[in-house]
Amino acid sequence: MKFDPNKIIIEKQLTTEQGLAVYDTLKTLMDSTEYDCYYYVDIINFQIRVDSVRTEQVEWYANQLNCTEKEAMTCLSVYPGFLYDLNSILYFSGINNLKRYEAEVSKDPIENFNTYQEYGDFFGKSKKEALMFFRDILEIENLIDVKQYSLDVDGEAGLQN
Repeated sequence: MKFDPNKIIIEKQLTTEQGLAVYDTLKTLMDSTEYDCYYYVDIINFQIRVDSVRTEQVEWYANQLNCTEKEAMTCLSVYPGFLYDLNSILYFSGINNLKRYEAEVSKDPIENFNTYQEYGDFFGKSKKEALMFFRDILEIENLIDVKQYSLDVDGEAGLQN
């Protein structure tokens, strides 16, 4: 894997020893992955914590938040549920015209029914956007379709057919 210092975010100033340890950790991670990734490095109680996220995911997240890739990677590492929580609040408040989708995956041969919610839900503006999220970002291999939730008059959610 090619070393790209622009895709490494280090939370704190490192000592020489920490820098060498981070270098070894990153080299091991980069050598063992086949994806192009962003890396977020933090030192907590003398322990090195490194989060790695595929570049495509970071770019998608940055686009959703209208921020830089480094800001998106920091958000993914420090506040991993931020975008989901934000869009959930916007959806249930009726703001930003978001819709709620769930992945429909291939039939379970034992139970013989289509399963939902195994991968959580997605709040977005269109079915196309939801399909792209489940297929390209979450990489669901057995994705059949996405189903849209609707809110009834009482604010109760249910799947649309």
